[in-house]
Amino acid sequence: MWVNAMLESSYLPWRARQRIAHYLERTLYQQRPDWYQRLFVGKQATAKAVTQGPDHHFFGYYDKSPWSEDGQYLLAHCSQIGFSQPQAGDAVTIGMVALVSQQFIPLAQSYAWNYQQGAMLQWLPNAPTQLIFNDFVAGHFISRVIDIQGHAVAQYDTPVYALHPKLPLGYSLNFARLARLRPDYGYCGSDDPFADQMSPSEDGVFLLDMTANHSRLIISLAQLAQLNPLDSMSGAMHWVNHIQVSPKGDRIAFLHRWKIAGQAHQSRLYSAASDGSDLRCLLDTQMVSHYDWLNESQLMVWANTVDDTGCCYQLVDIYGQTQLAIDRSVFAGDGHCSFSPDRRWVLTDTYPDLYRKQELYVFEVTKPKQKQRLARLLSCDAARATIRCDLHPRWRQDGKQVCIDSSHDGTRQIYLLNLDQAG
Repeated sequence: MWVNAMLESSYLPWRARQRIAHYLERTLYQQRPDWYQRLFVGKQATAKAVTQGPDHHFFGYYDKSPWSEDGQYLLAHCSQIGFSQPQAGDAVTIGMVALVSQQFIPLAQSYAWNYQQGAMLQWLPNAPTQLIFNDFVAGHFISRVIDIQGHAVAQYDTPVYALHPKLPLGYSLNFARLARLRPDYGYCGSDDPFADQMSPSEDGVFLLDMTANHSRLIISLAQLAQLNPLDSMSGAMHWVNHIQVSPKGDRIAFLHRWKIAGQAHQSRLYSAASDGSDLRCLLDTQMVSHYDWLNESQLMVWANTVDDTGCCYQLVDIYGQTQLAIDRSVFAGDGHCSFSPDRRWVLTDTYPDLYRKQELYVFEVTKPKQKQRLARLLSCDAARATIRCDLHPRWRQDGKQVCIDSSHDGTRQIYLLNLDQAG
């Protein structure tokens, strides 16, 4: 938009640009939000809330779609603890929003959740009226399947992180270890049995056979720590996070992370066959963040480049070869990126800027410089650190609508935006 060009122009004195930006971001945003919308976003449809306060409603992460197969319902969590870090014993209500009436329908409760990813709530593949989520029962994290009436269908002794799109398989990790090392993504209530081990041989990525209700370790932390070890791994705690299955289920990807107390964590991006074999390191640049599968052999990821020139969005293949790197002038910061159902478009967001504004973008894979801003929203001051409210944009199955979580109106709620151009 032209307003960005004006605020970045070297022809205007710095002080003048700052005064204009302050007026636009503070005064105009509050007093004339319609003008602000037109200036920064244009004529795009505004974000429309489908949940309301005072309770907080959210879906969770960007790598899952909350829409039911028939498009009538949207999976959601409902929290009454507001902007507070969930503690052991805090419950979240599992439910869905009936989109016609915009009514939240409670179905169950969970005691294994966080604000970043909820209870890993998701629709069960090949069972369009059933949903799965994690819970805490008798001192253990588990996963439960219920139908849209709230009736119990199944229960597994292992919590789920990601599901195979075709087979009755799930992938899991140690959520208690995450609670210690990355509390944004872990669950409170259970102790990490390997808390005193840097890279335990009995912890890592687990495969859940949902037919037999049996899980087994397929990739261990010890195995990952021993693969081309770096000096930064000496004395570091290791863990895995962000498991994602490829579109057809042939492979998985995940982040191997390690951290020395008091220092920032470092990361590698790995991929493996669905059974854990054929393990390959795709990126070993220490800074690797959000990603999504384009197809069975390519992923887009925000990471430092192989030649250590800085972070950017990159398209890499399962052999670790970079196919595309998007210039930092297009996107200067990390975001939660995901491909549209037809794989033509990329949806992503930004973290809050100096004015605490988060932005939502869509762009064609082959034309990133022609990105379109869909929204610019205030991040509530209370939603910071481990309880932050990222937009985490998700696609509807037909690519015509997207869903975000946002705190710009003072509570965490779910919003929809129409996106007709990305069909």
